[in-house]
Amino acid sequence: MTGKGIYEALESDLAIPLAMPDFDVRMQHKSPETGSVHSEYAMYLFTRDMAWLGLVMLDLSVWNGKKVTPAAQGLPWPPNE
Repeated sequence: MTGKGIYEALESDLAIPLAMPDFDVRMQHKSPETGSVHSEYAMYLFTRDMAWLGLVMLDLSVWNGKKVTPAAQGLPWPPNE
């Protein structure tokens, strides 16, 4: 594992490299226990930050000429290509 918490990884691996304008790691928090064995780690993103992610997905994980996520192996992307 990376040694980072999920929200710290979200910030350092996505929000900062993508220069997400409204991302704030302080807004992120694990939801209280719901009785499930699986914890909920909701991500609170503003619309503009979600649009940033969408643009990266449409451009095959490239942002400002740099690949920011590993290639999805075996997945047809974009669809119907």
